[in-house]
Formats: sequence, C-alpha cells, structure tokens
Amino acid sequence: MTYKNVTVAGSGILGYQIAFQAAFHGFNVSVYDINDEVLEKAKAKFQLMCKAFRKDLKVTQEQLDMAFDNLSYTSDLAEAVKDADLMIEAIPEIPDIKIEFYEMTVISVTTNSSTIPSVTCT
Repeated sequence: MTYKNVTVAGSGILGYQIAFQAAFHGFNVSVYDINDEVLEKAKAKFQLMCKAFRKDLKVTQEQLDMAFDNLSYTSDLAEAVKDADLMIEAIPEIPDIKIEFYEMTVISVTTNSSTIPSVTCT
C-alpha cells in the first residue's frame, strides 16, 4: 500500500513533530486534537519547527511553504480520518483517554505509546 494521507492524532510534544516531518516529506497530513485551542498551539509550534529547519537543515522557504500546504487541522475525528491511509496516534499517556480514543477509532492505527499494553482494536 502506498501512503499519501496521514492523520496524526494528538498535537502535543511528539505529535506536532511527527505531523510536521510527515508534511515536510510530502504527505498530506490531517492534525487531529480535542479542540481548536489546542490546534492553535500546534500551529505556533510548527512556526518554531520552521526556525529549526532553516537553521539546522538549511531548508528553503519554498520547502517550508510546501510543508504548510500539506497540513490541515481539525477537532472532528471523523473528518480527520475520512481520507486517511494511516493514522499515527500520539495522544497523552493517560489510559482512560487512550481507551476512549481507540473505542472511537475504526481504522488501522500506529502508536508511540509505551505505557499501555498492546491491544487489538476492532
């Protein structure tokens, strides 16, 4: 399978970095989080990533513009996953939140979680 559309669920410390890297490398990325206020914080973090990419990786403004063009934002999970080929879960390491999230999710998911046991979601 070829992945083109990626949903990153969670825009915190790891999620925003994963989302920006994926967008920078040409994937269409839907960033999902619980509300618009949290998503606005993620957008500010993306600006910080730009500074780091310019300084450390010597990327061009054109490359950064392309990455931003590949990003979209939503607090509606159904909207976030409607075209997803892959979802990367990066939500807080709180078991109740993760369980609720997985109960709402009906597509294949990858996670960077290390605090909950592996489970099969249906």
